[in-house]
Amino acid sequence: MKKQLLTIVSLLAGLLATEAQTARVMAIHNSADPAVDTVDVWLTTPLGSLKIADNFGFRQSTGFITAPAGIPIRLSFAGKNSTQITDTLIGFGYNLVADEKYVLLAEGHVGSGFTPQQPFNLAVIGSALENGTGGKVKVAVHHGSTDAPAVDLFARAPETTSQLSLLTNVGYGATAGYLELDEQDALIDVHVAGDENPLLTYAAPLSTLNLGDSAVVIFASGFLNPSLNNNGKSFGLFASTQTGRVVPLPAVTNARLMAIHNCADPAADSVDIWLINNTTNTATKIVPNFAFRKATGYVDIPGNAELALGVALPGSDDRSDIIYTEDIGISYAGATVVGIATGVLDTSKFEANPNVPDISFFINGVTGKEKSATNNTVEILAYHGVTDAPTVNIRPKGASAGFEELSFANFSGDEYASFPATDVVLDVFPLGATSPLVSYNAPLSALAGQAVVVFASGFLSPNTPTNKDVNGLPFGLFVARANGEVIALSPVTGLLNRSKDFGAAVTVYPNPAKEVVNISYTNQTAQEVTVTLFDLAGKAVYNKTIEGVAGLNNITIPTQEVGQGIYLVKIGGNSGSSFSKVIVE
Repeated sequence: MKKQLLTIVSLLAGLLATEAQTARVMAIHNSADPAVDTVDVWLTTPLGSLKIADNFGFRQSTGFITAPAGIPIRLSFAGKNSTQITDTLIGFGYNLVADEKYVLLAEGHVGSGFTPQQPFNLAVIGSALENGTGGKVKVAVHHGSTDAPAVDLFARAPETTSQLSLLTNVGYGATAGYLELDEQDALIDVHVAGDENPLLTYAAPLSTLNLGDSAVVIFASGFLNPSLNNNGKSFGLFASTQTGRVVPLPAVTNARLMAIHNCADPAADSVDIWLINNTTNTATKIVPNFAFRKATGYVDIPGNAELALGVALPGSDDRSDIIYTEDIGISYAGATVVGIATGVLDTSKFEANPNVPDISFFINGVTGKEKSATNNTVEILAYHGVTDAPTVNIRPKGASAGFEELSFANFSGDEYASFPATDVVLDVFPLGATSPLVSYNAPLSALAGQAVVVFASGFLSPNTPTNKDVNGLPFGLFVARANGEVIALSPVTGLLNRSKDFGAAVTVYPNPAKEVVNISYTNQTAQEVTVTLFDLAGKAVYNKTIEGVAGLNNITIPTQEVGQGIYLVKIGGNSGSSFSKVIVE
């Protein structure tokens, strides 16, 4: 291309020397007719004719060149290796305005046998731009695919599903622009005009290609159905820079999904996960024997399709074995999604959540992320998946904020939070509390450069009330990495530090309680013990320190001292703490 441009410049030099007025022109060969796959381009003025592009191939661009203005000119197209102006097949006359800029796109068909048939033509973008400003990218979009319908175009950031409308109802031969975009990689969704579901998705690597301060023409090219159009080149989106570089925009066909099994119901301890494609009416088992507190890592799923996830018991054979279905909706190509199974299968067997009435099994989804923006940070998304736990705040020790007001079945937001890749302690506070009830070691230094999901899992108080939460696993914090590895965070203090002094030996009864709350525990080292009852707002409503007595100990608390409600019972000593829940009626 560089040699071609030098030839053009030398050929034009003599002609332009006699012309005081000039314009800037970029020509793009966008005729998908195989008969004119390669052409010669001739420029004719009152002073004569010269070939300005030799063997100009389909989807090539001249970049901006200087052309005479203020006089009649004619651009003509000939077969390759033409030697004189009489060899040209077709031409178009223009009178360019001095100091203006133009983009000319040759498109349509010279021969016959196309569906639909579109005559060979020269589409003109007037008032074209040669450069962007302020680090932005100026983008014009041209529809040059003869068998493609009118389209709507939307832009998205990579991994996301949130669309920014670019253009609507752009038909063949039409151009819309110039749009000003940030210099960042993006995805472009192509919709049939008026259809809310994407037909095709393409990557637009504006940052990767260093296109800041550039002006770019993105043009639709080729055939959606080559077999009905003389087997011409297939449809695609292409970008021409002002220098004549043409970049094919890569088609994006898949989305990415990570599934996390966080249903603590023992009846769903292991399940099969099915992917249901409602667009193709097919179902595929993608994860057999998916165990509680496991993650798949990110896997490819079909993009731009109506999808659902199905859950079946282990050993399922076909779609008829699915016992639960959750619609994902459109799986936008290039998007990254986290789906986390939570809740319980039979709500009658489990204690209700104090803040949310429904703890039924379902699959919760949010936009995911596979890696951190930098190698010295960790991107974290938090999820509350504990059916019997109240709303909490999770904060790095000493910090005034972190993941705030996180309630059951909710993520910490739509965006990941960025943390330095240094080891920290995460404190878990009931909403409104100033002292944590439990703390966990979070080895963030080992997760540098990664994006992870931290999820709360299990039951806060298994077997509470009596005969509920039977055999459920206790509360814990876990980290799901993008590769599917799940890491259990180790507790520092609190409800999961089931030490030899305060662990399974703690009993709170009756539960529910009407007149008194009885607490029995075994003190093996005669340490001093503090008993605290917190309401769900995090306020300590009862606090008593008891002299250490080895062996079995009993405490009785009259219910009138605390009133009706749900309370968190913490028993703590030097060697650790234990945590239970009691309902006072």
